[in-house]
Amino acid sequence: MESIAAEARPYIETLGLRWVITCEQVPDPLISDMMSDKKTQSHHLMIGARPGTLSRQISLVRLLCRASLAEQVDPALSTRIVVADRPSASPDEIKALGGEIDHLRNAWQVVEVWTGDVLALHWPQLLQQELYRIGEVCDEVQATGGWSQFAPPAGLPILARYVAQAARHRIPVPSLDTVLSGIAKHYPVYPGTINTYETIAELCCLYQQLPGISGNRTRDLTVLERSVNKVVRLLELPISPRLMVDADNAVWVL
Repeated sequence: MESIAAEARPYIETLGLRWVITCEQVPDPLISDMMSDKKTQSHHLMIGARPGTLSRQISLVRLLCRASLAEQVDPALSTRIVVADRPSASPDEIKALGGEIDHLRNAWQVVEVWTGDVLALHWPQLLQQELYRIGEVCDEVQATGGWSQFAPPAGLPILARYVAQAARHRIPVPSLDTVLSGIAKHYPVYPGTINTYETIAELCCLYQQLPGISGNRTRDLTVLERSVNKVVRLLELPISPRLMVDADNAVWVL
C-alpha cells in the first residue's frame, strides 16, 4: 500500500487534492476502481495492475483524476453508489441489483470522458500513450479475430469514449476507427433492436459533444444523469437509473 502512495504523491500534488487518500493493491490485474466519501473527505483507490507498467501508471493517474472531479464537484463523479428503489427491498431483490449495477457501469463511461479531459490538461503525453496502446490492442483484435473482448453492449461505450477522447484532444488513432467498423460487421445486430454501427456512431457523437465539467454541482450532476440515461437508451439496457441528490450525497437509484 505504501508503494502505491509513493507513486501517487507527485500526481496528488499536481492535482491539488486535499482529501485523505488510501491505496490498495488488489489481486485482479483488471481492477481499477475507487470509493470517495464526502463526509470523511477521503478516497480509497483499488489497483490491480502490476507496478512498473504503463497500465499501472494510467490506472493510478485516471483514478486520481476521478478523485479531482469528486473534490471539485461531487463523489458521484468518482464512485457509483447504488441503492434499491424501495427501502424495504428484500435480500433477493437487492441481490438482483448485481446485474443492474453492471449495466450502470457500462453507461457510466461518460465519467471517463471527463477523466480524460483532466488527464489531457495535466499529462497529455500519458493520454496519448493510453490511446496508442488501445490502438495496438485494436490492431491485435483485427489480426487475431478476438472480437469478443469488445462485444456489445459492454464493449461499445468503452471504445466510443476512447474515440471521443482522441477527437476531443486531437490525437489521431486510426486503429480505433477501423476496429469500430470491424465490430459493426462482426456484430451487425445484438440482442434487441440495436443496429451496432448506428449505436457506435451515436455514442461517439454523445461523448465527443459532452460538455466539460463546470464546477457547478447541480449542473454537472444533471449532465451526468442525462448522459448516462442517453447511453442506457442507446444500448437498450433494462434499467432506469436516476440520481437521488441531497446536500451531502448523490446516489443512483435503480
